[in-house]
Amino acid sequence: MNEANELKLVRKSRDEWLSVIDAITDFMFVIDNTGTIIKVNRALASFFGSHPEDFIGKKCYQIFDFDVKCDDCIRDRAISKGLTLSHEKIIHNKTYRISVFPLYQQDKKPLTVHLMKDVTEIKNLRMQLYDSERLASVGRLAAGVAHEINNPLSGIIAYTDMLAKKNDDGRITKDIENIRSSAERCKNIIDTLLKFSGQTVPSKSIELVHDAIDRVLELRAYWHRTHEIRIIREYKDVPAVFIDSRQIQEAIMNVIVNAEEAILSAGRGDGIIAVKTFFDKKSNLVTIEILDNGTGMPEDVAARVFEPFFSTKPPGTGIGIGLSLSRGFIIDHGGTIKISSTVGEGSVCTISFPNVNKSAG
Repeated sequence: MNEANELKLVRKSRDEWLSVIDAITDFMFVIDNTGTIIKVNRALASFFGSHPEDFIGKKCYQIFDFDVKCDDCIRDRAISKGLTLSHEKIIHNKTYRISVFPLYQQDKKPLTVHLMKDVTEIKNLRMQLYDSERLASVGRLAAGVAHEINNPLSGIIAYTDMLAKKNDDGRITKDIENIRSSAERCKNIIDTLLKFSGQTVPSKSIELVHDAIDRVLELRAYWHRTHEIRIIREYKDVPAVFIDSRQIQEAIMNVIVNAEEAILSAGRGDGIIAVKTFFDKKSNLVTIEILDNGTGMPEDVAARVFEPFFSTKPPGTGIGIGLSLSRGFIIDHGGTIKISSTVGEGSVCTISFPNVNKSAG
């Protein structure tokens, strides 16, 4: 084989390897012993809207907008130990697992190949799994504690009623009422914890969501009139659905109550809660939107509203599981619930669940 053919084969082999590198969807780059880039693959270049050649000659930290070389550079450690090393780094709000492979060349300074894999979604899923396991543990603990406390509480309420009937001293009547009221409040909290931990059995039937919404609004009608909150109903034609009406009503109730509190906190004289419904045939989803013109929430608070025991209320005014309970009910129906909010303008809660009839349920 002559020299020209050998050169041709070398070029062909090089082009094939470059094609392989450019076919890799993870980010890849090669740097020399000074931290200077000598090669990047097309995926990395495309991420920055550039061509691979634009990166050659730059320092690795420059392309990621770092001011200086990283402390305790993983490349230096990989070279000194002669090992493949990996670490995770957050770059542009994404988490990457970066693996560094030493590449030794005869009579030349070693190079390192860096492979960057976006593991943001994997980490998020891992955190969701951790949260699910943590919530399951909290649910089991709550159920156990609730059952242990429920019986003595029922006894306190019963004996308080008996004491009230036998009481001839008007001076302690108020004290007896306070004891019963406090015990009732504790029992309500226990019942809520039992619902949160899934200790209640759902009972589904064919229902119209409009009926469930109206029942909630009727229960709150006096409160709305007293506090001058106007209710707007915008109902579209939606199919009857197979739901546990009690659970859906409680989910809606929790959202409505939060909307009321937001309006009161805003001190508005024109409080409005709007409830809208519609059905998307394409996605087969029944959707309820509940809008208010209350205080709204900053982004960090809105992101946590469905967390169990998270509350912005003063201690003693709530245990912070109302919206978490709503979320659990909606998820049990195969649906979703989300809240978007703007500080000073109000919030929108969107509840969607599939139109599942009894035969499919």
